[in-house]
Amino acid sequence: MCAAIFCISICASTQRVDSQAVGSVNSTKNGLNLLLISLGGDSVVKKETLDLGQLFKDINFDSMDSLTIQLEASTTMNIRQDNGECLVITSTSDNVIPGDNTQFTQCFQLGDLHWFGGPERATQYWPWEKQNLSDYSYVTKQDADQGIADPYWFNSDGFYFLVNEDVPLFIDQNNLEENSLCFITKNKAPYPEDATTLKLSYKLCKLLNAREAHEHAIENYLGKPSGVIDERMIRHPVWSTWARYKKTVNEQTVLTFADEILQHGFNNSQLEIDDNWETCYGSFEFDTSKFPDMKNLTDALKERGFRVTLWIHPFINVGCEPIDSLATENDYLVKNTNGSTLNVWWDGEGSAVDFSKTGAVDWWVERLRNLSEENGIDSFKFDAGETSWLPQLPVLNVSEGMNPIGHTSKYVRAVSQFGPLVEVRSAQRTQDLPVFVRMLDKDSRWGFNNGLRTLVTTLLQMNTVGYTFVLPDMI
Repeated sequence: MCAAIFCISICASTQRVDSQAVGSVNSTKNGLNLLLISLGGDSVVKKETLDLGQLFKDINFDSMDSLTIQLEASTTMNIRQDNGECLVITSTSDNVIPGDNTQFTQCFQLGDLHWFGGPERATQYWPWEKQNLSDYSYVTKQDADQGIADPYWFNSDGFYFLVNEDVPLFIDQNNLEENSLCFITKNKAPYPEDATTLKLSYKLCKLLNAREAHEHAIENYLGKPSGVIDERMIRHPVWSTWARYKKTVNEQTVLTFADEILQHGFNNSQLEIDDNWETCYGSFEFDTSKFPDMKNLTDALKERGFRVTLWIHPFINVGCEPIDSLATENDYLVKNTNGSTLNVWWDGEGSAVDFSKTGAVDWWVERLRNLSEENGIDSFKFDAGETSWLPQLPVLNVSEGMNPIGHTSKYVRAVSQFGPLVEVRSAQRTQDLPVFVRMLDKDSRWGFNNGLRTLVTTLLQMNTVGYTFVLPDMI
């Protein structure tokens, strides 16, 4: 099937188009079109449309391997079938020069349909088509409270997109193209900048309606929890010292807090001791000036009917000895491309434990397990996990294309072993884990600017990218 700008062949031979290509997909109630735009400098030269919806109907993929579009000498687009209802669309460019401006951009007009999914955001509109983003890196990060960044969207007509994990993805919505969502890939920060290949690969699937589309994605790609979480955490309040005391916490404030909860007739799931219990950040040792006998305190709380959980972070601050030196000597900390481990987080300057290294994970988990057993701690509230808390640009022991986003998945999988009371605040393709995923803090105001209204829209967003066990954080 040939046109003025490109030729499609059935894997036997490919035709060449000497132009830079940008793709745009038009979503209407009648189908989905891939619009290839041929550029000459900054100007659009020609456009040609490929009806992807018709491909689902007319192409017999059983009789061929795939379709290939040759865009340039070193750039191809390949389309193949997957799981019966899906096309896998992959654009690849070889011989990319590090530091140049090579990128793929493919845009999908949102049409008059509703779209769901996308990342967690401080300004969480619902449905998704109302969002506005410009050339935005699709990684977990503190910016805009993006604790979840699973690249999955589906619409009210039964189409869905799932971008591969190993893609250096940026998104642009309602900026480059009006009423459009654009996928952009480029070897730029926060991704490695020295890669010599570039890829944009995603699945495009068509089912009868939104429900069937979402169920198909869960069954075939996203997964669902492999176990059951703690029911008491769903039914009863989680009481946290941070909501009332912030960092001024000690044995007496915790006991007073517990007694006042009971005096007012409230029930509980557990009492969580939050920030500022350690001798220094990363020591995993209680400050005895505040908690002289932690086991005695947890026993007293359990006699009152409380389970006890503890706030945990993945950092070791500068000067927190001997742990800082021990972790450095054993190469347990994330380094950047310059060899530095240092970064600033909200409680000071320090380093992040490297959860992409088995030895570092085993060491960190063992210390945490000892802390739990010796002090009567039932479970933990795990903080951070976003890639922006790593020294930039990080060097991780992950498969090609998984830097930096692999850090979030590795961290969440490491902490998930601490049982059904575990809560995390970041996630990346970890829908199979039976843990609570916590929203980032909401502000005490109404509205979509991280206000109380976003408790509902964030819950819907997290559910529709596959995270079913959701907790709000403090308000």
